[in-house]
Amino acid sequence: MPTQKSAHDWRTPKIYGASLRRWYDQETVLEFSSLPYTRREMIELLGCGNFIAAKRLSAACKQFDILTLPDLDRVGLHGLLRIAGVGERAAWVAACLLHNARYDVMAWIDRDSEEVSRSVKGGIAKAQARVRKHKRR
Repeated sequence: MPTQKSAHDWRTPKIYGASLRRWYDQETVLEFSSLPYTRREMIELLGCGNFIAAKRLSAACKQFDILTLPDLDRVGLHGLLRIAGVGERAAWVAACLLHNARYDVMAWIDRDSEEVSRSVKGGIAKAQARVRKHKRR
């Protein structure tokens, strides 16, 4: 039995509220490489909607000085997964970021961990040591 159409479209701000629209369109979820992504942009541009993983990825990348997409590409999947708080879902968000920027995601995934440059490995190790030292205090 077909449902009766209401006189109002549910997508109008009058129905669901301007605050929800602002939360969806203006709250930055993923900050990477000076490109902030809102929830809508993540879904429409990146094709992924895991907002919690995006926030974790943003925090981990800031903490370990992975500030640009070339840095993320250089670290690789294996290096990214070594960071505490970054799991499969955050790695998926990173892959979506790289795919949107026209990087070769399959090469990023298949890169051997030995190919990751020593400077990036050293930077991650130093940052992990700083985190451990800070947690002890």
